[in-house]
Amino acid sequence: MLRRFVNLLLMLIMFAFAAAATAAARDVWKEKKAIQQKLHRGRVSMDQWSSAFPRSLAENPVFSQDGDRFGIEMKSTVSVGYYDRLFELPAAPGSGCRIVGNARTSGGNMYNNVMMIVSWLDEKDTVCQKEYVSFRDGAGNVRNFDEVFTIPEEAVKLELRCIAKWHSGKVTFGNIAVTAAQAPAKRMVRVAALSIKVPYHQERFNTPEENYAAFEKALTDLCENVPKLDLIVMPECMTNGNTGRAYPERAEAVPGGPTWNIVSRFAAKYKVNIIAGVVERDAQGCMHNSAFIADRQGKFAGVYRKVHLTVGESENGLIPGNGFPVFDLDFGKVGIMICWDNWFSESARLLKLNGAEIIAYPIAGDGQFEHREHVWPARAMDNAIPMVISLRNGGASRSCVIDRDGFIRAETTPSVDYAVSDLDLAWHKQVFWLSVGPCRGKPHQVYEFERRREVYGPAEKNIRDSK
Repeated sequence: MLRRFVNLLLMLIMFAFAAAATAAARDVWKEKKAIQQKLHRGRVSMDQWSSAFPRSLAENPVFSQDGDRFGIEMKSTVSVGYYDRLFELPAAPGSGCRIVGNARTSGGNMYNNVMMIVSWLDEKDTVCQKEYVSFRDGAGNVRNFDEVFTIPEEAVKLELRCIAKWHSGKVTFGNIAVTAAQAPAKRMVRVAALSIKVPYHQERFNTPEENYAAFEKALTDLCENVPKLDLIVMPECMTNGNTGRAYPERAEAVPGGPTWNIVSRFAAKYKVNIIAGVVERDAQGCMHNSAFIADRQGKFAGVYRKVHLTVGESENGLIPGNGFPVFDLDFGKVGIMICWDNWFSESARLLKLNGAEIIAYPIAGDGQFEHREHVWPARAMDNAIPMVISLRNGGASRSCVIDRDGFIRAETTPSVDYAVSDLDLAWHKQVFWLSVGPCRGKPHQVYEFERRREVYGPAEKNIRDSK
């Protein structure tokens, strides 16, 4: 009994020491952070740009100014330099703030080596939120920055950093302005993933007419019961599947074929964009596993041809597509991948990089429960993009809508063949994020803005050449 008491006492003492040590370490970290912030803020002013660089560099940058442009020249790829400046908030917290500027370089492609980053500071001069400023690259090695932010509630001023890193050559920044603007509005989109229960006969295949009837019934049930839809995604090659017919007998024109005619009619009647899958025969006579779009007027809005074909598809005469186009519909930009495309992570990544805001994913069926639970959400999370996934009869998985954080927002059930969800395409979650802080930030921005494209291609080539 005494021994137990002594052991317990020793454990309590150890816990007390550990807690004290942790608290002391936390205090040291806070003090160090405060000193760093004080030193940092001491060199940044409201009325002029301040240049700086990491003091441990092997190659220091050279700073210069020419009129209203200021430059950072780096002799090699082991250099980093940046300009900072504080700005008064152009409007109250909760309002909009537009930040614009441009960068020019003499060193070729800028990749992720030339950035503008805004830090929002609270009344204690602490960074409470940090964000990248979006950009578009133009001709002549020019990068144009332009984005409207919602000013955080805690912010009392902002710091703008123009940074050039790991980039041989000279970079100049200019035409920078911070002005009031209307805060970004929500962009609500109502999407539906549709499962279709095709007829099943033990003694025979389906007739095309049975497939078309099931197709129309599923569309009618959805459109009559759910108002104000913006996008419907239908399964892979549903109308010309399960018939026992070879691809040449099943292939249809897009537009102009029977599946197109059904989809076009429903799209125009219910004023909704519809994506549907079909075995397509193109104008040159080639066959593809395709997904086409009919817009709200029932007009042809584009077609995607499956890039990654299965062995069975290629052996039976289908030809793959060679790109990941993005279609600009009236509510936003939509990319498509079909079935086996999702086994290759590059499919979703390239759609995102091409500007897609939603990925439509028609699929015939998936017997692996792990895909629904892990792979599909991972694709959405890796690329910060919602996915609308449509299967035929379901099976181990179900048609569903997954948001950009990997959560299933809606899914079909044994009694309801459609999953409907309202998505805000303008919403981006803010979390405490060490990679941009420590402060709040949009975690998925890191994946998009800090991708090192200049490394991936050569690295992949080196791997292939070494085998």
